Amino acid sequence: MAMESSALQEKVFRALHERPGSSAAWFGQQFGLSSYRLRRIFRRIERDLDGAVIVHDPERGVWIVELDASLCSGVNWVGESEGGFRQCNESVLFPDGRCYEHSHYECEEMAALSRRLHFLTGPKDPSVQTLAESAVETLQELLRTLEGIQPATRRDWRNKVRYQRLLMSAVAFKDWKHRLAVANEADEIPYELRRRHRNSSGSPYEFALRKYYVLLQVPVDAAKEEVLKAWKKLALLYHPDVQGEDGDEEMMKAVNEAKEKIFHLRGWD
Repeated sequence: MAMESSALQEKVFRALHERPGSSAAWFGQQFGLSSYRLRRIFRRIERDLDGAVIVHDPERGVWIVELDASLCSGVNWVGESEGGFRQCNESVLFPDGRCYEHSHYECEEMAALSRRLHFLTGPKDPSVQTLAESAVETLQELLRTLEGIQPATRRDWRNKVRYQRLLMSAVAFKDWKHRLAVANEADEIPYELRRRHRNSSGSPYEFALRKYYVLLQVPVDAAKEEVLKAWKKLALLYHPDVQGEDGDEEMMKAVNEAKEKIFHLRGWD
């Protein structure tokens, strides 16, 4: 079994040299390996490499990259014709042997804030919806803390931008929910008066549309441009393609429906 494993490892190693840039899926199909077994073989090959690592990218394939221990151990894509991935030529700045752009190091303040965010939303990941379950004062205090953090690495900077966007969106979401609740309470009609109020309205359709105006946070007599502006703002806030995992497809559908209903009644294009 050990000899078979060694022979298989040798075949994979030879293929790495002969077919640089081939996908991990190709290696799996070629040698009948699951993704787990393939990763194990890659790790074994990498242990035997002297001053080199195996880089496998979902889109750009698998490459062997030579490394100089005196430089950053991160790699950059330089193009298939130039050899695929190449070691970064920047000096080492952090304990993980990488530069500002490639380091996975996280400053203590950012690490502490990240832990607090995950504590507030646990066991779920931080998102607009999970963060919005916290008090506004807590979210605003986290924003102030975040503003004072100086990113140590590019990863820190990306996390700072991401957390700022999440916290600001969560505050805006809570504010919108509060105003929606206040508007709904103000517009609430007792059950015994609802039929009379509906029948006395100039148009039953207009009566039914009030909730859609409230959802878009615009007055009933809002102009077409006002409705469009409000719709675009809320649609961007909840669109999964824009917000990623922080989006809310159900809320986006509700906002789209509100805009369509209003446009249909008003006869707007």
